[in-house]
Amino acid sequence: MKRTMKDIEVHTAAEAWEKARSIFPGEYAYDSDSSERAGYHVFRGEKFYDYISDLGNRLEVNLANGITTNIWIISEEKTLSVEFTRDELEKILNVLFGHVETIDKKIDFYFQSESFELKNRSAKYKSLNNERHECCNMISKIYSKIL
Repeated sequence: MKRTMKDIEVHTAAEAWEKARSIFPGEYAYDSDSSERAGYHVFRGEKFYDYISDLGNRLEVNLANGITTNIWIISEEKTLSVEFTRDELEKILNVLFGHVETIDKKIDFYFQSESFELKNRSAKYKSLNNERHECCNMISKIYSKIL
């Protein structure tokens, strides 16, 4: 079976779900077992391999026929024009670097800890990794202002 991937961009979660409903064949329902294993919300249709994964910044619509559609939620950023001195930006960078370091330590802890089940470690890792990614994006934006 040939797999096909499509990407669609929308601006809100409501638009994403509307688009998913238009693509999905029939009804779907929340699958608590799959959601618990995956660490994010999974909704299944009548066929097991027809399902929607709610990944926060996108919905992934997977169909039994091999077609996968990613519906990306691209929020329109509202920019606020504020001027910072170079020293202020460097202080903000230091705070962000410290936060990334703390996240990395938490990730190490969850993966080395035997007290957490694998599914809990996986969900926690995804959450921490998303937070780390956001910090790194902010760091890149600030660097582009300084350089």
